[in-house]
Order: sequence, then C-alpha cells, then structure tokens
Amino acid sequence: MELAKAAHTLVNDVLLIKKGEEILIWGDTACDETVCKATASAAYTAGAIPTIVMFQTKANPMEEPPKPLAAAMMNADVTIEYAMQYLLYTKAQMDALNKRNRAYICLTGCDTEGMVRTIGMVNYKKMIELGDKLAELTGKADEIRITSPAGTDFSGKIGGRPVEN
Repeated sequence: MELAKAAHTLVNDVLLIKKGEEILIWGDTACDETVCKATASAAYTAGAIPTIVMFQTKANPMEEPPKPLAAAMMNADVTIEYAMQYLLYTKAQMDALNKRNRAYICLTGCDTEGMVRTIGMVNYKKMIELGDKLAELTGKADEIRITSPAGTDFSGKIGGRPVEN
C-alpha cells in the first residue's frame, strides 16, 4: 500500500501527469521492477498512457540507450527513469527533452523503500511552499550566504540568474 501511495504522489503531485499523456517508464535489469510497475499503475489510474521498457544493464552510466528506447523517449510526454546505470545527459535523453518531453525525472536506483521514504512520506504541499519562498528570496538577491552553528559559512554571487521552483 505504501508503494502505491508513493507512486500516486510521484504521478499526481511531483510530475503533475495529465489525462491522455504518454508516459515512458524505463529501467535496466538491475533496477527494482516493482517500482516501474507501481508507477505505471498510478499513471494509468490518472488517465495517462504508460509504457514500460526494460533493457540490459549497461557497463557504465551515461551510455546511449538501445535504439528502441531512444525512439520511445522521443515520443513521450513524460519520461521516468529507474535504471541503475542512468541515461541522464546522454544525447538521446537531451534530444527527447528538447523535442517533446514536458517532464523528466531520474530516479536511479530508487527501490520500494526509497520510493516510500523519499516520495511517499514527503509533504509536497509544504515543500512547494518552502521552495516558492526560497525562489522568491533568491530571485531578488545578488548574493547568498549560508551559515550554520556547526561552522558552515558559504557565500556566492547569484545575481542575474533565473530562479524557478
């Protein structure tokens, strides 16, 4: 039940998946296939059209995907990655984002426990409120400074950079 709730949160609160959208979910043979299926079920329940693609685990991250997956990436509205050897920053992934993908999320190595703890148990309404406030503050600032009682003292110039939440 907890995984289903986490997948529902991912689909509806994080990715804001809409009815009729084409959702591509992929993983390699080293990923937790259960999270792929739970995500597809949540997308289907939201009225989207989910497709799952599994492929042999690559030797290294950021290697180009198999050609059928690269083609599917180009035709999806939203792409969700669970592969252990992630495809983030590959030509195929960047081309898909530039052509059609409305949203992409890389959840490399996210298993059932990870989904439940880092997505299902998060209060996204509160997190969005905090993010909006931080975006407002940093959007007006030319410089930021972060300090802590433990001794952290970090500063940087950020003026002129776009800020979004």
